[in-house]
Amino acid sequence: ITGSNSTGVISADIYLTINDISPSSLVYSNSSYIFDRGVGIPDLFPTNLGGAIIAYSVSPEFPAGISFNTTTGVLSGIPSTFGPSQNYTITGVNSGGSTSVT
Repeated sequence: ITGSNSTGVISADIYLTINDISPSSLVYSNSSYIFDRGVGIPDLFPTNLGGAIIAYSVSPEFPAGISFNTTTGVLSGIPSTFGPSQNYTITGVNSGGSTSVT
């Protein structure tokens, strides 16, 4: 930004960051799923409110055979192992913040 008058000129730099609206209320169609080993699962798509999610992560990792797309948040695949129920936390982020679902 530059300002001037009859006695001179002065300049100053300003820096702006514009973040997206923070995502919120990340959900999948169900809160609990039971899959059979060796049987394909339908693609499970997330939805959210707020700003668009640009990256997803999961903790802990899903069992072998279940694919997780870190760009779209879609779960798919054919489970190749079996085990007890476990909670997984999926987090979606953008420049404005994050949202999670367990």
